[in-house]
Amino acid sequence: MGAFFLLPLLLLTTPRRVTIFAHCVFWPLLFVAVQTLLRHAGYGFSFADQFHTMHPFMRNHVSYAGCLATFTPWLGYLIVQRRRAGRSYKWLLYGIGALWLLAIGLAFTRAAYVALVGAAAAFYVIRQRLLRPALVLVLVAGVATAVYFTYDDKYLDYAPDYDTTISHQQFNDLLSATYQLEDISTMERFYRWVAGGNMIPYRPLTGFGPGNFVEHYQAYTNNNFVTYVSDNLERSGIHNYYLMTLVEQAIRAYSFYCSLWPACSCTVSSSTTGSRTRRRGAAIMAGLLSVLIVAAFCIINDVLETDKIGTLFFLSIAIIITMGTYRSGQLPSSPPASTGPSIG
Repeated sequence: MGAFFLLPLLLLTTPRRVTIFAHCVFWPLLFVAVQTLLRHAGYGFSFADQFHTMHPFMRNHVSYAGCLATFTPWLGYLIVQRRRAGRSYKWLLYGIGALWLLAIGLAFTRAAYVALVGAAAAFYVIRQRLLRPALVLVLVAGVATAVYFTYDDKYLDYAPDYDTTISHQQFNDLLSATYQLEDISTMERFYRWVAGGNMIPYRPLTGFGPGNFVEHYQAYTNNNFVTYVSDNLERSGIHNYYLMTLVEQAIRAYSFYCSLWPACSCTVSSSTTGSRTRRRGAAIMAGLLSVLIVAAFCIINDVLETDKIGTLFFLSIAIIITMGTYRSGQLPSSPPASTGPSIG
């Protein structure tokens, strides 16, 4: 929090500094993406062998795809700034964008695809000034979904078949199994989500304590949802950051965490409407879209506290705050001339 939220509040106070930050993250990430693609090509872009291509830079394909997806709005920010500057290299910019999307596509991470589509939809909603109705709609949809699954134990209808719920070596088979509720990673999430839902009524005000879900959840599971990996030898978490916060830190922390999304969204809505500089508005928009991508990932993953995605999340919130209070008079009237090619 000190390094990636408080310090950026002091340092990233102008659009120029935000652009420098984006460059400092972009070029190393582009190197990771290129080397991953080259190594992955050696395996014929195999879904089963992709884990060989990311070390030592990324822990797994979710961290890799999540990091690239979370930074995608900032790549868009750099490309837009470059085009507004009226410089050439247009095809280079488009080529880098295509390469970036290819890297995300070949990471074979479903959450990244959904998050990017959601970010594109959010961009359209913000541009049309429909953000507040959209937030209400999302809230209503979330409550309706929770009521649907809990009323009369409706969630039991979605219990998996133990014999057919297995892991898959082909990505097409994985997508098909996900749709049919026969993918082991998806159904194991259901197993833990059900356990988390059963834990909440026992400690609704205090929670079970940070990091304690793994220690306690087995006593609250439902055997109807058990899978081949339910013994959880790797001691992984609940794979839903919203539910994890509610289970471990109770309703107060959950309410605070969920308030981040509408707070950031409303700040962006008011800031971009009256933005005095286009770079300021673009930085705020990129920051919000990055935050929303992490919000989408947190529905089926615990990525917010990882060293890759969590850092971009807190940096983006800090930039939303600094750019929200920035005024164009804080900068010299004429920026220094560029001495060489750059995306930003």
